[in-house]
Amino acid sequence: MKPLALVMLIISSLGLEGQEYIRIEDSLIVNTSRLNSDCDTSVLQLNEIAFVPNSYEYLNTNNYCYTIFPACTSITYSFTFTSLADNIIYINSGYSVLSCTNVNFLYSGLYDNTTCQFIDEGYSFEILEGHTYTWTLNAEASGRFCQGFSAICPYWFIDTPLAVELISFKAEAYDSYVELEWTTASETNSHYFVIEKSSDYGQFTECNRIKAYGNSNYIINYSAKDDKPFENANYYRIVEYDFNGKRTEHSTVYVYYPYKVNYKVYNVMGLPTDLNSNGIKILKYDNGNTIKKVIIN
Repeated sequence: MKPLALVMLIISSLGLEGQEYIRIEDSLIVNTSRLNSDCDTSVLQLNEIAFVPNSYEYLNTNNYCYTIFPACTSITYSFTFTSLADNIIYINSGYSVLSCTNVNFLYSGLYDNTTCQFIDEGYSFEILEGHTYTWTLNAEASGRFCQGFSAICPYWFIDTPLAVELISFKAEAYDSYVELEWTTASETNSHYFVIEKSSDYGQFTECNRIKAYGNSNYIINYSAKDDKPFENANYYRIVEYDFNGKRTEHSTVYVYYPYKVNYKVYNVMGLPTDLNSNGIKILKYDNGNTIKKVIIN
């Protein structure tokens, strides 16, 4: 099974100013590798997106991805787009790798093909109406069984100010639940908040949804409860959605939940038992949680 990821780019300079294009061809697509200089454009398009995607699957389903075949551990891709207005934009990319444990984004830079100028390295850029741009990404994947990148999924969106200025977010464990509290200093066009949780800081799922105030320039306090926290480790993050559907992830907090609530113990046949004997035990807590344990004394 191939691990999937969506990451923020880590930018560093490669000192490639003045070098020329290299064209790389394989059986499925043509990759134009821009190392700097010249004003050529790529055959691969960089498409705009309405909001920050929350998964590789979203990018793949909505045709933002380019297949890399055969998979490659070191890639340099260029993507071209034309600006329809003066804006500050943000560019990023999702990806898919085959059996790789490490991925490093080494370089990202933007060219103005209309003026034949190198704009800057990074992921946030100021662009001009009617100009054509080419963005280049260089990345490497590694690992003992790593076959490399199997897909790359670039996108760009208009980088607008955050709809919510979040000044605090905290979680506290009680006997039968976790209390979550957060405070905003200002809100603009804010629709609702989603509290997502994870037991391992990996896959997050929604556990609560709270309507936002909408628009304000003063402090507003919010709170929510998680009545079914995970045993031990709980990671919570707050996600804000505005009325245009834009998703913005904010702070993530951690809380330890020791499960102080009462529970009953059953064996795999559903019969009452205890934790003094070996075997698989099913713990059913008063708050509705069910935990499976393997007891070895």
